[in-house]
Amino acid sequence: MIRKYILPVLAACGVLFAIFMVRAGNKPPKVAPPVAEPAKPPFQRYVAGSGIIEAATENIAIGTPIAGIVTDVYARVGDPIKAGLPHEMVRRISSLITTGRADEQFDEMIVAAPLTQPATRPADLHLDLNAPVASKLNINTASREQLAALPGLDDASAAKIIAGRPYLSIWDLEGTALFKIDDRQARSELTVRKAAAEQARQQLAKALEGTRSEELLVATAQLDEAKASYEMARRNFVRWSSVEDASAVAPEELANRKSMMETGAAKVRSMEATLKKLNAGTWAPDIAISQAELQSAEAEVRKAQTEIDRLTVRAPVSGSVLQVKVRPGEYAPSGVLQTPLMLVGQTDVLHIRVDVDEHEAMRVRPDAEAVASIRGDSRRQAKLRFVAIEPYVIPKKSLTGDSSERVDTRVLQIIYAFNPSDLKAYVGQQMDVFIDAVKADEERGATQPATKP
Repeated sequence: MIRKYILPVLAACGVLFAIFMVRAGNKPPKVAPPVAEPAKPPFQRYVAGSGIIEAATENIAIGTPIAGIVTDVYARVGDPIKAGLPHEMVRRISSLITTGRADEQFDEMIVAAPLTQPATRPADLHLDLNAPVASKLNINTASREQLAALPGLDDASAAKIIAGRPYLSIWDLEGTALFKIDDRQARSELTVRKAAAEQARQQLAKALEGTRSEELLVATAQLDEAKASYEMARRNFVRWSSVEDASAVAPEELANRKSMMETGAAKVRSMEATLKKLNAGTWAPDIAISQAELQSAEAEVRKAQTEIDRLTVRAPVSGSVLQVKVRPGEYAPSGVLQTPLMLVGQTDVLHIRVDVDEHEAMRVRPDAEAVASIRGDSRRQAKLRFVAIEPYVIPKKSLTGDSSERVDTRVLQIIYAFNPSDLKAYVGQQMDVFIDAVKADEERGATQPATKP
């Protein structure tokens, strides 16, 4: 019964089930809607490229010229920063300016006395170390005309100083401080150099002062003493040499007496020369040597000051802080780093660095229109303004992840600019860029649109 009816029925059911599954499996799968609509070019013929947003000044990787432990980090992500005046310009006017703060203490960064000049003629030998110091100019309240009158400054520099007010330190003129390396050793070295400069300064003051009257009195007394000693030695020699019996005086004793007399005469001549030298005053070359030694000592002070200033890293350009990868207590190495200590750049206007396939490079014209949209958001587009073409084809490095993307190619990099108010975007985002190639194709007689590299 089972073999006659049930088994054939089960076999038929299996066949029907297999046919149903085959038919169900042969249905075409439903196409899933894309997460984001792909970017669509607004041009009939175009060159497509992928780009990355960067700052208008490019992304500047901040480093430190001197490695060390970071003690302070002044800038945070997103903070605005300002570029300052050149270091040498600020150093030149540092002794003439102030911020007007009651607790201002910048003596450790400033040489107290004015720099000297080497003496080349008698008129140059005069140096007034006690000359009154002119009142300092307040950089937070001074007018543009007063600032422009400072040595080495012009109207443009004065306007730049006024635009950066207020200042907490005169060294903020060099730009916004980003972070600081431990400077205790450098400040100790500065103290030693300043002490050496003060010693050289006092040596020069002594040389300019000339001979003291007390020194003349001492030299005169020493000359009188030398004359008395010589007279005593001369009388002794005469007495011993006038003995009638030559055998009573040993030849060696007589020679000793003569040597003592000659030594006394030489000492008298030496003291007479010393007294003459003191009466003549300081010799001009000696003053020149003292001035040169002071210049050398002051140069060492400025060198130590420069080392201290280099330990505070300041903003090289005006813009904003894009990234901070350094913290107080961390060791900041010098040189080129894989991960920069900080990234800064100007973001008022953003640039797009577009990679165009080398085979499509001849279809790009500087005056052609171009649009860009953020990867994954094709609904919003921004018109681009041509900035420059970097005339050097490089291997492609920026990958978009497209399955049809070519990676074994070289690209020409073209830089475009756009206003962040037209398209909200951030530095580092990828962009889809389309460049109108109608004019270029008409000149070349081409009709086919470009493919994405």
